[in-house]
Amino acid sequence: MWGYYADSHHGYCLEFATDRPPLINALEVTYDVERPVFRPFGSRDIDEIMISTLLQKAKGWEHESEYRLIRPGEVGVMKMAGDALNSIILGAAIKKEDEDALRRMAKERANPVKFKRTVLDRKAYCLSVIDA
Repeated sequence: MWGYYADSHHGYCLEFATDRPPLINALEVTYDVERPVFRPFGSRDIDEIMISTLLQKAKGWEHESEYRLIRPGEVGVMKMAGDALNSIILGAAIKKEDEDALRRMAKERANPVKFKRTVLDRKAYCLSVIDA
């Protein structure tokens, strides 16, 4: 995931609490080798068809273990409660100036936020997350 979405370990990840709205309503994505089939005159209602389509991805992405929020009629940035941000996880190759900027912004928040860092394993193809 860090290679896809965090600028090859130069970025960061925001870790949010999932036990309250809106993330408590996140839905699990399923992974399949075939695309979902849409039958316009079937017995399923259109909302159910749309949601099942939005919650399916190709089997090759299964390692993501993704969840999604579906907000019918809403677009744009989602507002989160001030205490919803649990931590900021720094990429293993984040630039010092980017880390410093994140730490400055975090200090300005009313609610404290933890910092963690990913560390590349020297032997295995894996990452560890440690307190930073």
